[in-house]
Amino acid sequence: MVDNNNLFDADDFDMKTHTAYNYSILITRTQIKSALAAEILEKPIGNYITIEPTAKADDRHISFVIAEEIRRILKIKYADLLLVVGIGNRHMTSDALGVRVAEKIIVTAHNQELLDANYRPVAAVVPNTMGKTGIESGVIIRGIIKEVKPKAVIVVDALCSPSLERLNSTIQITDTGIQPGAGLGNKCLKLDKETLGIPVIAIGVPTTVAFDVIDGKSGAGKYFCTYDIDDIVKRQAKIIANGINRAVGI
Repeated sequence: MVDNNNLFDADDFDMKTHTAYNYSILITRTQIKSALAAEILEKPIGNYITIEPTAKADDRHISFVIAEEIRRILKIKYADLLLVVGIGNRHMTSDALGVRVAEKIIVTAHNQELLDANYRPVAAVVPNTMGKTGIESGVIIRGIIKEVKPKAVIVVDALCSPSLERLNSTIQITDTGIQPGAGLGNKCLKLDKETLGIPVIAIGVPTTVAFDVIDGKSGAGKYFCTYDIDDIVKRQAKIIANGINRAVGI
């Protein structure tokens, strides 16, 4: 017997996936367009981009690809203020990606000469961790948005990988926001359009993986990163920051 309650019209399941291969870099773009697809896939409606460079990929070309993908989904006018937020702990290398990216962003919002020369106004901030401030990053960011009034936010954070294959090997971009600490079991305020009131683009790199992914055993609260994580984070931070700077026309 067929359970009609479990049937759905394929036309209602609106999701598109496209792959491209540029500069020895595999780019996978997935767009979830319907509520049904979002429910089944357990992901919000929006764009999901995965960038997978091969060993032959040049760092400059990876930055070019990041810039192209940001431009494709960043829906604000060129003269609008953009805020870049670096999430993470600068004293923990595997969690320092967002901080290091934010420190490499070329900020222009305070420089009238650059603004007069038609540079996009860009600001950057590192809200630090709740362990250092006693305040959730999302609360700090909402306060900054209220005062500074950017038109969109780019948030950069290190991610916890669900598989060894993705560890340090992919760059993920989405316009559906991000929930800092979710991969480590510390669910903080989600940073998305609903909570912040403006469009949010999230960029992340998986820098850690749970122990139970490695050996199949329960390892609650235990996470692994590679021995060369410092070099990896430095390189990824430079690549992503250059991509963001290029995307905003600097």
